[in-house]
Amino acid sequence: MAPRDEMKRYANDLWQQAIDQIDEARDSLLKSRDRFEADMHRVRQERDRLLIKLGEQTLKLTRQDQLKLPKTIQQTIDRLNQLLDELIDRPRRRQSPKTKATPAPAASTAPKAAAKPAKKAAKKPAAKKAAKKATKKVAKKAAKKATKKVAKKATKKVAKKTAKKATKKVAKKATKKATKKTAKKAAK
Repeated sequence: MAPRDEMKRYANDLWQQAIDQIDEARDSLLKSRDRFEADMHRVRQERDRLLIKLGEQTLKLTRQDQLKLPKTIQQTIDRLNQLLDELIDRPRRRQSPKTKATPAPAASTAPKAAAKPAKKAAKKPAAKKAAKKATKKVAKKAAKKATKKVAKKATKKVAKKTAKKATKKVAKKATKKATKKTAKKAAK
């Protein structure tokens, strides 16, 4: 066999080995990426739960005046409370025209006056509960939005770094293997 043909065959073998190693590297990268994504998803969910809990606890402490917050955060909480008050007042305004009865004779106004404070007292706990629920929902949504933004940035950063590291590792391994094989063949 001519030395030229032997060199071609040798080069083709090296080329095929390199392609096989690149395929292996790609497969291992895909597997590690899938594992990484599953881990990140689990961590994101836990972070979201904790941020929601943190937001609820912080809001509760500020309402009880046990926690002093910076002006900007206090303004956000005030705006949140204002929105909640509006949400609670709107349904009452809509219901009041429908539930109004025709005016009764003047003789029955005294019992009505006595009944009004009792009705208001009965409505207040329900209103407070509704306000708390609405506050929790709004706080959860705000916390979720903020955490999603932060998570996206962090995830992208980590994914890029991980992919870079994995690619470098695989490339190093592939070149080492190819070098070793070529050295062995050259020694033969």
